[in-house]
Amino acid sequence: MIRLAACVLVASQLSCTFSVDGHTHDEPETVLDMSTALLVKSRDRLAVCLQIDPLLAEHTQVVAARLHADLVALADAHPDWQASGLDHGEISVEVGCPGGAIVDGPISAKGAGGVVLGPGLLEEPSPFRTHVHVIADSRATAVLGDEPYARALAELAQVDEHRVAEVSTALVVPASALGSEAFRMQALADSLGLQPR
Repeated sequence: MIRLAACVLVASQLSCTFSVDGHTHDEPETVLDMSTALLVKSRDRLAVCLQIDPLLAEHTQVVAARLHADLVALADAHPDWQASGLDHGEISVEVGCPGGAIVDGPISAKGAGGVVLGPGLLEEPSPFRTHVHVIADSRATAVLGDEPYARALAELAQVDEHRVAEVSTALVVPASALGSEAFRMQALADSLGLQPR
């Protein structure tokens, strides 16, 4: 019988250890790279994907440009950007996220309840550290309640036979949040594993 022995949330990653007949098995990690906020050994630069609300489809390129500008501004302003290992290579924003999840209901601001907005468990994680879901302002209250943004799981990777870890975070924000210092220094920083300021 396999049972969950412990789940630990550390530095924006969920790591679960399982036990078999009371004995825990802790094998070496092969996918994770805890020396960088990119979290996965195969990621050599910060890549973010953008999943846009269908109500905003005609503004996709403008939203993508705003998100890229916010990431560049965060890189310039956050004191931990370089130390976290996010300073390698060009920052990229790609339209469309793996799994193509669309936000269609309320989401807890802290990602409670294990909501997954993405492909979930993957053998090979995508290059995207964060999946940003931009929703129309007209839907913000229904999706976020009174919160300015919400986090959820996007991608999990198998660490070993018995453990999985969050390797990509989903961030849900209303379109009007983009371009604001609060979005950059709180929501965006948090989704990248940086201390919100």
